Amino acid sequence: MPLTDTRNDLGDADANAQDADAIVRHYRSLCTAQVSSAMLFQSAAGCHVRDAHGRDYLDFLSGFGAASTGWRHPRVMERSRAQSERDLFAPPVLATREGAELAHMLLEVLALPEGWRVVRAAGGADANEQALKAASSLAAARDRPGPHRFVCFERAYHGGSLTTLALSDRVTLSLGPASAGHPHPRFPLPATSSDVTQIESLIERDRSVAGVILEPVIGSGGVFPIAVEALRALRDCCTRHGVSLIFDEVMTGCGRVGAMAASHMLDVTPDALTLGKGLSGGTAPLGAALLCPELAHHACRDADTTSTFAWTPFACAVTLENLAVIEDENLAPRAALHGQALRVALAHALNSAFGDLVQVRGVGLMVGASVRAVGRNDWDSGVIRRIVVRCLKEGLIVGASWDWKHLLLLPPLTISLEQCDEGVAKIARAALATARGR
Repeated sequence: MPLTDTRNDLGDADANAQDADAIVRHYRSLCTAQVSSAMLFQSAAGCHVRDAHGRDYLDFLSGFGAASTGWRHPRVMERSRAQSERDLFAPPVLATREGAELAHMLLEVLALPEGWRVVRAAGGADANEQALKAASSLAAARDRPGPHRFVCFERAYHGGSLTTLALSDRVTLSLGPASAGHPHPRFPLPATSSDVTQIESLIERDRSVAGVILEPVIGSGGVFPIAVEALRALRDCCTRHGVSLIFDEVMTGCGRVGAMAASHMLDVTPDALTLGKGLSGGTAPLGAALLCPELAHHACRDADTTSTFAWTPFACAVTLENLAVIEDENLAPRAALHGQALRVALAHALNSAFGDLVQVRGVGLMVGASVRAVGRNDWDSGVIRRIVVRCLKEGLIVGASWDWKHLLLLPPLTISLEQCDEGVAKIARAALATARGR
């Protein structure tokens, strides 16, 4: 079909909600992006999403945590409108007022020590790339031979770029033959300080290891908090051997776990901390890598940290307002309280359907749940898949890990307790229907 014909068809379909399926088919045929649902997004506000048929859905996923202050928060929208009348873009090699204010605010709200600096990024994967480049440059300066390797962990996900995918759990992600013979050492999630012993042995004998990268709470892999004891042992290990500890807080940051960063709650300071997703509230692409003084020095000296569309004046302005909303409305402590209530209610709902086969876990408004497969030592992906589909029919958006073994709940930080109860009631109906039909 000629491009002009396609555009005309899409225009007609947009005017008629009955043709929403046609738009989804066009999207799938023209774009490589995965589309997990036939639902056609129309609009969103607060904690609700509307499809092209005019149906409202309570949103327990918020764009995998991107819409941190809810969709179209009034203050963020007002800042967006004001900035759109000024500058949207600036040459990437020039300083902007908005960029300077955002860098200052990030270092302040994250309470980082003196001398830390910010590397601009266009998103979470880009932020991780910047931290990894800096760590590799520092390792080279310390005579650790390249090509450098990074310790990573099972069920991790660090982004969709070639480097970050290589550090993600490629086996579980089923990304094909590119995973064969991959050099980065991967370990099971550590539960105690003794679990770090094997990692330390590797770092001692392999000087190509430049650092350790981890999510303090595994996100897309199913929401698995890493034990504080193990994280502190990793911090000590990295310090002893002069390698960098990188916290990927793209999903855990910006209030999601009950603090501006998980490292605050854990009292563990990494050498680099990366942010994305919830920074701008889903309004504009933006990420940040925050680096300790030594990493920052080597990032500036050896690595290209320029990115054309990172930290545009528009993205910085809306991010400043979004962070101010998180602070002013006390959304981090609110996430801690509401998250606890959500986990208790969810456990009760799932236990009513599946009994003691259920596990519910999480921190703040980052919640995961799993159902044990009957007669097998594994989680039941079929059950979770059916719950997700039935929730959508109930008018609730939830997520799942890439292997469908774990339910993911990442509602906006602005969600009310009443909306939590409403969502859990929908999950309960979906779970009971699934249990009766399994």
